[in-house]
Amino acid sequence: MNNWKQFIAWKQFIAVVFVIAVIATACSGDHDTGATPEQDQAQAIVNARDVYNPINDVEGDNYNARQVMADDPTTIIWCSVYPTNPNVKPFTVPVVGKLTSGNKRPYPTEQIMAGGRDGYVPEDWYYPELPGPDGFYGSSGEYRYGFDPAGNYHDFYQLEVYCTSLPNTIQRNMTEILVAVDPDNLAAIQNDVRKAIGACRAINPDPSVPCDAAADALGLESEVEQ
Repeated sequence: MNNWKQFIAWKQFIAVVFVIAVIATACSGDHDTGATPEQDQAQAIVNARDVYNPINDVEGDNYNARQVMADDPTTIIWCSVYPTNPNVKPFTVPVVGKLTSGNKRPYPTEQIMAGGRDGYVPEDWYYPELPGPDGFYGSSGEYRYGFDPAGNYHDFYQLEVYCTSLPNTIQRNMTEILVAVDPDNLAAIQNDVRKAIGACRAINPDPSVPCDAAADALGLESEVEQ
């Protein structure tokens, strides 16, 4: 009997020692990861790296500034178009507000039924799409379009376009700016043009309606019937 008790006690002792050894090995981190010495060295570099953590919100500031500009109906952006036809000279046109994607829409185009009760139940349909910050559905980047201060529509479908808030040296020297005033004087009159657009939009927010005062200041002719 004593031998049997000693045998049981010995087995329990071995089991305890084994458990302690497993725990100690796991805690020490000395187990084999299967990595090569080169991989271990690379991981050591990663672990020792002092990674910079941003303290400013530059990305967010850029986003907000762009949204503020796009939300201002008096904003004028100058968009240079580079046609694929080599016989057509690049040109620049003023666009009021912002360029709008042709894929933007005020309503979702897809709905999903989440399992109905007794077949078709309207309450079980839902829209998987979420509107963007502008309250519209769809992605940006398809064809883009906009209106100039004279209410003329400009479509930039499949064209290379570069837009700025005021024509720069490249735009002034290498493209034809489609206004009847000296491009070098645009900076001086742009604020007056924006004020004129603001007055027009206070009466009618429709960008396709010509703003005569702004159009006259830029020497633009409206092709829109009034």
